Amino acid sequence: LKAVTNGDVPMGYFKNFKAQDGFSLPDYVQVPSRNFINLFEVPVLFFALVPLLFQFQLVDLWTVLLAGLFVLSRYVHSYIH
Repeated sequence: LKAVTNGDVPMGYFKNFKAQDGFSLPDYVQVPSRNFINLFEVPVLFFALVPLLFQFQLVDLWTVLLAGLFVLSRYVHSYIH
């Protein structure tokens, strides 16, 4: 919204999300967008792994600690971006 109101991104870009005439999105739009997409791609593997660990009774202190470390790393990753 900020990029459109500032005139950095033309409103027509959102019609099909394709750049026109050499237009490229500013970094302050691309970086959070890529981070948001990444937040939904990587955890899918995590969400698939956790039920499997429970199913095969492989949950122990180490798996819980590693799962917590993974969640913490996602917060750090978002904070950096």
